[in-house]
Amino acid sequence: MFPENYGKHTLIDKETGDELNADWNNADDEWLLPNGWLSAQNAANHFAYVECVSVELTPTQISEMLAGERERVIAEAIPKILIDLAELPDRTSPDDLPDVLSATAHEIEQIITDNIRILGPSP
Repeated sequence: MFPENYGKHTLIDKETGDELNADWNNADDEWLLPNGWLSAQNAANHFAYVECVSVELTPTQISEMLAGERERVIAEAIPKILIDLAELPDRTSPDDLPDVLSATAHEIEQIITDNIRILGPSP
């Protein structure tokens, strides 16, 4: 995940099969290896990419990920809320509608808040 981002990654030496940890420098398209720098093009000749160990996400990437999670939570909540609204007693008068909508908005907000908390603190 995120091989194009700054951070720690694992590579395998194609000659020896040894794994090594490397830092990716996205700005310069270079790998920082234990014994020095290597361009991405040269590294591809000598190493195979295995995985991302840790990555440094930008604030924009974090915001995009959280926005996507919020959208997912809302999409999951809407069917439940619509079912709840459909099951309201027929005796609900139009005068009660503002209270029903307010309660629904509060329920959506609570579901979103609870599910975002499950994600844990922002990195």
